[in-house]
Amino acid sequence: MPNDGSRNPHAKKHPVYLQHGLVATCNNFLALQKDSLAFVLWDAGYDVWLGNYRGTYPSEEHVNLTTRDQKFWETSMDDVALIDLPAIFHTILAHSKPDSKIIYIGHSLGTTFALMYASELPDEAKTIIKMFVLLCPAYTLKNMISPYKVFAPFGNWVVDTVRDLRLDRIVSEAQELARLTAPCMESPPLMRLCMQLYNLFYGPKADFGPEIVPVYFRQLPGGTSIQILNHAADLVLGNFRKYNYPPQVNWQKYGSSKAPFLDVSRIEVPTYIVYSTQDWATPEADAIHLYRNLNEKAQYGIRKIDLPFFNHIDFVMGRHARQIVYDPLMEVLNQAIMP
Repeated sequence: MPNDGSRNPHAKKHPVYLQHGLVATCNNFLALQKDSLAFVLWDAGYDVWLGNYRGTYPSEEHVNLTTRDQKFWETSMDDVALIDLPAIFHTILAHSKPDSKIIYIGHSLGTTFALMYASELPDEAKTIIKMFVLLCPAYTLKNMISPYKVFAPFGNWVVDTVRDLRLDRIVSEAQELARLTAPCMESPPLMRLCMQLYNLFYGPKADFGPEIVPVYFRQLPGGTSIQILNHAADLVLGNFRKYNYPPQVNWQKYGSSKAPFLDVSRIEVPTYIVYSTQDWATPEADAIHLYRNLNEKAQYGIRKIDLPFFNHIDFVMGRHARQIVYDPLMEVLNQAIMP
């Protein structure tokens, strides 16, 4: 979403990249129309770039493979963070003013990619990234309240079973996964039931207006790979590391029986965290744990949202997201980019 720079010449020097979370797409940042994060940023004068990580339905094309090839789905968060993000960043800079630096805003798993990238490539990151903004940060998630945590210990077994049965596409492709949420669109009572089930995973109450519920269920699921799901499950087990393959594969890739851990204290990019006390997927204790593990150069600030009706997905879909998150964030960004 290119901007002419007339609203804020300082903003023109800092393009913003938005990265969505697990089984979502960049449409999350557009769902609230003029009050969406993408449009609020554009109104503030920023060039806004919207990313979809590989395996989501806008990113299912490949020069050699199709979604029916098992190899297409053999991708982990390492590929997104350490191959795709650098390519995206250099593409953004190639279309920006000279000496520009990028503001990265991630939600949920979108924050994980940023942390992985800057932990592994800290020198590059501090050169081209102006600031990280992490909404609902997903670092280690040992304090997760969501029922997701029940399935986390079985991630490797699920991957092996899916691979043995060649079901990668069925459990990864958006078109196939959409069959799970399609009933939610059949009637208002089913929508209400689906929202109640949704709240079990993301927080006790959602700040959704009735008009946004069908939008939400039409956008989800966005697709992903079974390996990315398993990699995310590893966070719930308290492990912030590269993808953990079977030991024999780890030896080939990493020279050790287990995947190496990533050190966020290497990050020197100013990092601003926003979290909610009602978030059951990326809870308060884990957000604070991340902030404390950053080094002082990266600790730009941390903000708590303590409201009874604002949970994990409300950061991108909540009816009051603009007032609660986006408008205050604009003040932080405008302060950060001042010469």
